[in-house]
Amino acid sequence: TSDFNSVIYIVVWNSLGFFFIEFIIAYLIKQVLNYPATNLGLFFSFITLGGLISYSFIGYSSDHFSKKILVMIGSFGRGASYFGLYISILLQSLIGMYISAFLLGLGAYIFWNPLDTIISEKSSMYHRSSAFGKRRFALGIGMVIGTIVGFTIFSIANAFTPLNDFIIYGAIPIFGIANFYAGIQFSRKVDEEKKFIYPDDNIESDPLLQPEKKN
Repeated sequence: TSDFNSVIYIVVWNSLGFFFIEFIIAYLIKQVLNYPATNLGLFFSFITLGGLISYSFIGYSSDHFSKKILVMIGSFGRGASYFGLYISILLQSLIGMYISAFLLGLGAYIFWNPLDTIISEKSSMYHRSSAFGKRRFALGIGMVIGTIVGFTIFSIANAFTPLNDFIIYGAIPIFGIANFYAGIQFSRKVDEEKKFIYPDDNIESDPLLQPEKKN
């Protein structure tokens, strides 16, 4: 559809913090706060727990409610979780990090399920693999950009202001803002009602789309 690229575009903005967050949490918990590996494992466990809970209702919700709104909720939820994580890091609150991790997992899975459904509805079944390949490519581009931005800020801040956590971890709220921006742009540019329509001549000539003949 004409707005397919706008659907894919949101993935770039939403995936900026994927790799950097994993690195920074491992660095923070093990190297800075000197907590045991168990606490690091708990952080990622809370992400999984949030995803597990969202899986219990997101499939039904995607079938019965606006998928566009669900994508926006997921995007805004992820953005909020980044800000919560940033504040928790500044306060060195492990509990706050766990809560933010839970919200991150919850928002992530609320985001992906309806987005994948929209991608399917806006692409031809004969090019569905290409459609999801574009999604994966956008995910990779976002991770690369986010990693470059995150490590650049982290490295420069450690070199010049090593005691200023506000700047050292400053990439995290930037990623949060990117998620908010992605949700807003998705709302403005994507029409949920616009779905891929197969040309009539293809339907008539394609045996796969013909009704089954009864003997």
